[in-house]
Amino acid sequence: MTRQASGDIAGVETSRHGVLGADLFVDCTGFASVLICKTLGVPFQSYKSYLFNDRAVAMPTPLDAPDSLPSETVSGAMKCGWAWTIPLTNRFGNGYVYSSDFIDEAAAEQELRAHLKQHDPAVEARHLKMRVGRLERTWEHNCVAIGLAQGFIEPLEATALMIVQDTVENLIQAHDRADNPTRVREDFNTKVNRIYDSIRDYIYMHYKLNSRSDTAYWEAARENPVMSESVRQILDVWDNGGDLLSEIKRQSAQITYSPTSWFCILAGMGRFPRKSRKATHKHGVSDHEQARKACLEMLRHFPDHKSVLDGMRTAVAPAA
Repeated sequence: MTRQASGDIAGVETSRHGVLGADLFVDCTGFASVLICKTLGVPFQSYKSYLFNDRAVAMPTPLDAPDSLPSETVSGAMKCGWAWTIPLTNRFGNGYVYSSDFIDEAAAEQELRAHLKQHDPAVEARHLKMRVGRLERTWEHNCVAIGLAQGFIEPLEATALMIVQDTVENLIQAHDRADNPTRVREDFNTKVNRIYDSIRDYIYMHYKLNSRSDTAYWEAARENPVMSESVRQILDVWDNGGDLLSEIKRQSAQITYSPTSWFCILAGMGRFPRKSRKATHKHGVSDHEQARKACLEMLRHFPDHKSVLDGMRTAVAPAA
């Protein structure tokens, strides 16, 4: 790696093509962050105090019914984290995201195997370490980090691809502005940091609002005193029966999730205002049984997931 007097990266040495120079370098080296961290020294800001999980263990299981395929990912709470089950065309992908402060690798694997009823030692479990947090600056000098190189938030809301897309779009827009490079980088970094921090806050709420008392992990998550000012204000308005919609709109510049998502996480986790507000003409009351029947009726118009995927493969298959 060579650098210019200004601090910019001058070139990257490769094994096949020697030193490659460029005006702008994109760091896609994953958690290693070779260019942005190891070369340019940008600090990493950990979310450990907000989100305890830093490990994962994953393993496959066979499909229950080869002639059909579920269309949804299922997640559920475990003793020290949560587990996912994702249907793929040839198997289920499963995993357990957990905190190494509360459970070790062997115990986490054992708990996942029991959860999946998969005790065959021939089925290997993969253990992963997660660096949860973000860079202090995603764009430094002439280098922009994208993907795992810029940060990572545990996949409870599966936001990684969205962050990559947002980063790329923001970079394209920023790169077209040549009036003040320093200001452009600062604005870009502020936008990216807000996206990360707002997603962190929403994921944090999944743990802060839990009502479990069966393990120290869930109790510690609920009693965690660390809280962003944004979350503090949202909870204060909600708990006191205030206008949450207006509060979220006020914070719109630093919030990624929609008002509907915030209402869902708060009410869905069983947290309701201490003093309820009287319904007005703006707040209609829905018949949940009627909504359930309408959803079941709509299901008749959707084909089986597997048949849709098989049809897509057939459509793009090369001619014989």
